[in-house]
Amino acid sequence: GDSADAHAAELQSVREGHDVHARALLDRLESTHGKHAQDLQSLMEAHGHHARMADRLDYLERVVGDSADVHAAELQSVREGHDVHARALLDRLESTHGKHAQDLQSLMEAHGHHAKMADRLDYLERVVGDSADSHAAELQSVREGHDVHA
Repeated sequence: GDSADAHAAELQSVREGHDVHARALLDRLESTHGKHAQDLQSLMEAHGHHARMADRLDYLERVVGDSADVHAAELQSVREGHDVHARALLDRLESTHGKHAQDLQSLMEAHGHHAKMADRLDYLERVVGDSADSHAAELQSVREGHDVHA
């Protein structure tokens, strides 16, 4: 009897201890479950935000990439246009350089001709001037001679 009663009392004590321990575990599990549920919800929201961030980053890379491609094409077009313009300008410069060289040569020859003309004109002016001076002196002499005879 006593041993069965003691055993029954001990078994009852273990059951009660187990119930207390089980309830404490359940309470702890329920409180941590709520925290874990909140953590899981936050993690899911952050993952959704990251997915949106990845989409935004993809969009920006496409826009910047497209813009860089457009700029590169425009730059190449400008370079090609510049090359065409530079070649045309050099061709024109080379063709006009020959004409300008000829014009300069003609101008130098004309200047040389004008210098000769100036020398010739100076000579004529000296001859005519000397002649005019001589005629004026002779005329004066005739007048004085005329005055003496008059």
